Amino acid sequence: MKKIFGLLFILSVIIFSCKKDTPAPAAPVITYSAWSSCTNGVQTRTYTVSGGTATAPADSLTRACDYSSISTGSWKVTADSVYVAQVNQTFDILNDTAFYQVCEIDDVYTFNANNTYNLADAGTVCSPDGSTSGTWAISANKFIWDGDTQNPFPIVFFSSSKMILNYSSTLTQGGVTYNYTLKTTYTKL
Repeated sequence: MKKIFGLLFILSVIIFSCKKDTPAPAAPVITYSAWSSCTNGVQTRTYTVSGGTATAPADSLTRACDYSSISTGSWKVTADSVYVAQVNQTFDILNDTAFYQVCEIDDVYTFNANNTYNLADAGTVCSPDGSTSGTWAISANKFIWDGDTQNPFPIVFFSSSKMILNYSSTLTQGGVTYNYTLKTTYTKL
């Protein structure tokens, strides 16, 4: 009987030692999309999962905008409009000589890394020449011209080639108060 138990023991060791281990399943792979353009101060991205299920950490899906590319290259105003709430209408002011002289439409902004800017009266030159310079800054997703922190321009969209600034305010004229929003689009040249 001892021989039979011994033989069964040896056979069980051989059978179990020959059994192949099942490999552990591969860890899921998370692949992220490119960061989106900035909208209202935030960039987002999406993700896909292959080889299983997983959830990307929330802090890897949104981030504050990176405005560093503003100081590379030159920019030009390519659209400018004003929305007047009382009449529920948007007016194109870039092509309205009451707001822009013809010689101003082709002007070029250069935003320098040291937070200064140069506005070149390019193309058709105004008389007198409208070239100027000043300072710029970005704080809390708002563009600040020449240190005027009381009237910052919210950056509603930003990419390496386009920036859209809004400015909302009121204007009282003839006893009527108008609520308006300026929307200016700058395009990198």
